[in-house]
Amino acid sequence: MKTLLIDDDEWIRDSMTRFFEGEGCDLLAVETAEEGMEKLSRQNYDVIIVDYRLPGMDGLEFLNRINNSHPNALTMLITAYGSREVFSKASNLGVQGLIDKPFTIEKLEAVLSRLIQNKEDKVLLCKGEEMEKQDKWSCAHCGYTSDGRFEGDICPQCGLTYWKCSHCGFTITAAIPPSVCPECGEKCAFINITCYTPECGGPGHIDPRL
Repeated sequence: MKTLLIDDDEWIRDSMTRFFEGEGCDLLAVETAEEGMEKLSRQNYDVIIVDYRLPGMDGLEFLNRINNSHPNALTMLITAYGSREVFSKASNLGVQGLIDKPFTIEKLEAVLSRLIQNKEDKVLLCKGEEMEKQDKWSCAHCGYTSDGRFEGDICPQCGLTYWKCSHCGFTITAAIPPSVCPECGEKCAFINITCYTPECGGPGHIDPRL
């Protein structure tokens, strides 16, 4: 699995390069979004991790530009500026992973593992794996519909689900929630409020009881 990292922090680039090499994974680290665009013009990457604040083009603009040309890549946004606007834009771009700065390698590994598992579940589904039969379930985010329940209540097409801040009630869509709420700024345990039953629409919809 090939990973592209874009971050202007040399310490982060060096640390993540050493970690990925230790795990036997292929990672290319560059400093700017423009360098990332150039690398993507030559080769496809399975995972793209980009910082929000960069010299020149920022991470969201970079993700917007590659959205159509690299639709199968897993995308993660790193940011120390987790405002409501940033998370909303990232969600609209289909970013699957959100990482708050400062972060640990363990947190990054956990988010990345979850995203990879979601992608593997999608591949299995496309190969016709047996699924538990019930009414059709449709994702409100991307429109994907299946004849059985979504594994882990997460859409296998876009990999997103709903989360609510336990402090202020702010909701976001993501594969993994941030550790700090972009609305109230509090560290909190985000609650998964994705609908579990066809009565309220199934995955891709919010359960009004939560």
